[in-house]
Amino acid sequence: MHTTDDDLHEILERLPTSTSFISYNGFADATNVARSHSELIEEIIKCLSPHHDLSYEGQMFFDVGQLHIQPYTGAISLAACAVTRGPRRAIEWYRGVVNTDSAQIRHVGLVSGLSVKERLNFSNGISIVAYDEVGNSPQADFYRSLSKPNPFQNVLGTHFNALACRDIRHQKTEKQPEHPVNHEIVSEIEEVLLGCILNKGLAPALTLRWTEFLDPELQAAEVGWGTCGFPQEAPVSSGRVLQPDDIPKIELFPAMEPKFKGKMRVALSRVGLARRKYTSANKAIEYSIALESLLSDGNTEMTHKIATRAAIILGKSHDERVRYRSLIKKLYRVRSLAVHGEDVSEGNYFHVIKESEEAISDLLLIAAKRGREFDFDQLDLSGEL
Repeated sequence: MHTTDDDLHEILERLPTSTSFISYNGFADATNVARSHSELIEEIIKCLSPHHDLSYEGQMFFDVGQLHIQPYTGAISLAACAVTRGPRRAIEWYRGVVNTDSAQIRHVGLVSGLSVKERLNFSNGISIVAYDEVGNSPQADFYRSLSKPNPFQNVLGTHFNALACRDIRHQKTEKQPEHPVNHEIVSEIEEVLLGCILNKGLAPALTLRWTEFLDPELQAAEVGWGTCGFPQEAPVSSGRVLQPDDIPKIELFPAMEPKFKGKMRVALSRVGLARRKYTSANKAIEYSIALESLLSDGNTEMTHKIATRAAIILGKSHDERVRYRSLIKKLYRVRSLAVHGEDVSEGNYFHVIKESEEAISDLLLIAAKRGREFDFDQLDLSGEL
């Protein structure tokens, strides 16, 4: 025998009304009502199971956004909603959830190593925003609490966190997507962050990512949610505010030729790692790999070739080219000492790393503006780009 809305209304009406509990803060909060009224929850479950159009039991996927609907979880959410909205509105809310055909999903990545004062939008659809702009979903509230700076960070100005996000409407499916759009969005976020490295003083890292429903009505029905971390990317302890003036350089990376983008991806990744390292040894190793990814075409005479090619690209005069070639050879000397266990933390090594960082940053920008591979024959034989 089917039950009706009137049967459900009669049970929900026995719940006390209260304005102190906000049901749409999520399912976790809704369980507080269930603990206080467990006997009514059982009645709601028995009423929902044979209900003529609210007996749905299954999983709804909106890309990787997920709603798990069944009488047990529905009963808890219904009870919480009825406490603040009343029985009729609670039933209408649940019917809306069960009949949802599409949902706006926000794909979010927590970025360490930069902050923003205003929303910055990029050509691939990614936006970088401050925490204050993303609203109060259960996920955003949770990660906001984890990333709050302590008083010392506020004073010293060393706390740099922002969110990279993209909002997409996804159609409902009852089968989890084999190739989630979420994976593509992570790649798009990473392209923006790699582009950031073309601006001096930036080396951001993607540390966590999650998805959230933008509709508070669907947030209230979300039984649970998870996150994905990038353990290889430790939080960045330094950074700066990302400015609108930084955007043109960032956009250079997504616009590159695909083949050259692969080389630049390695080079930018290694420069980002170098900027996040503390020791001269680690910095020298990462910067050397970055140079090799851009300027090497084999294993013979590699140091000489890379130093000479870098000098030709960077130097505007003969004297400048001599200076740059000498600098890169010194960098490789530091790298060689470091990988053989020598101490490179003292003496002139620090200054070599500092000058190399500046030179390699300029080299990356020249390469990015060019947007395609260097012609090594032309570099080697004519000494010209």
